[in-house]
Amino acid sequence: MASLTTVELLRRVPFFLGLSESQTSMLASAVEKHQYRRGEILLTAGQKLGYLIIILSGQVRVMMIEDDGKQAVVATLSAGECVGEMSILDGEPHSATVIADTPLDTLLLSQEAFLQCVQGSSHLSMALLQNLVGRLRRANEKIASLAYVSVYGRVAQYLVDTATESASGDLFLEKKLSQVEMSQTLGASREMISQALKAFESKSFLQKMGSGQFRVNPIVLKDRPDLLPGVTLNLSRCNRTAAFPYLSGQ
Repeated sequence: MASLTTVELLRRVPFFLGLSESQTSMLASAVEKHQYRRGEILLTAGQKLGYLIIILSGQVRVMMIEDDGKQAVVATLSAGECVGEMSILDGEPHSATVIADTPLDTLLLSQEAFLQCVQGSSHLSMALLQNLVGRLRRANEKIASLAYVSVYGRVAQYLVDTATESASGDLFLEKKLSQVEMSQTLGASREMISQALKAFESKSFLQKMGSGQFRVNPIVLKDRPDLLPGVTLNLSRCNRTAAFPYLSGQ
């Protein structure tokens, strides 16, 4: 990535794909490259940074942190996504804290330069609206999940959503499962998370392979709709087109 020019880096970000050469060049002259260490805070709730942060590589967690230290993961964002745009648009302090899950390569764009570009580009304005609507839709889905879907159902969907699909169509978890992270993300106790994982292993929904990797195997539930009645597993992020019922009722 170090060999790419700033213009080339910007063209890798979906947000800026429709900009003209002159607009992209103007942005390139306004951004600053910045790296964050794992665990470093990018944005803090209640404060105003005054920059749009464009993620080039790595992953961040968007967190709500209570005064008593309790934490909840609102979203995870990765390469090609941006943080800080809400505060830039409405001038209000950031509503959440953003923490680097991994080392990050980013571009920082000032509020003034970003707003100039939005005002001069209908494409960027539409991309911004689509981005905000997408986040609102995901937030609504999460709220609905917390309200209507059981802990077992949330854990099952989390496993599918975080798995990587291989060329053969199998789903594998590439990183070690963190019950703390799952608890913060899913709004459930670590005890319930642990119970769900053990239940899924016993039913072969979650299989530990010889390599130490875990395979997520939703197809095993096709013939067992009684295990998770009333809930449908969303496989839209995978190439698979079928959706199989999965465990809910706990």
